[in-house]
Amino acid sequence: MHIKLRERATKTGLDGRYTIIAAGAESLVTELGKYGVLPGSVNAIVSILCLCGVPAVESKVVGVLYEMLAPGGQLVIWEHVLNRESVIARGYQRLLQFSWPHLVGGCSLMEKTDEILKNAGNWKIVDLRRPKADPLASPIPYVFGTLVKA
Repeated sequence: MHIKLRERATKTGLDGRYTIIAAGAESLVTELGKYGVLPGSVNAIVSILCLCGVPAVESKVVGVLYEMLAPGGQLVIWEHVLNRESVIARGYQRLLQFSWPHLVGGCSLMEKTDEILKNAGNWKIVDLRRPKADPLASPIPYVFGTLVKA
């Protein structure tokens, strides 16, 4: 996605105003540190349909994201999650899960990402909810919202 991101930034006049840093969870702190971004200094992190495709999301990525946030820093998310409201939709999720990760870059439909995020640390505000247009029986439900570090 970096090529498209650079193209769009150039097209909208934002070229040269940002740096794309390619880093996995294991190297994020080190890579950001090279640019002077230290743990506890980030005001906002946005994660849109990313955490579902990261192996061991609970133990690594979410902990690193929490660590990077400054007190009062916001983690803004839009992620799909396990459907807890409908046993039928959850069964359909299980069926989709056989092929879905291979078709959509390793993404898992069965993650409890919302719970993992809530348990990542001491949050002052946890405002996660389902979109109104997202039916309860959806096999690919989403949550969106903001978590603010205490």
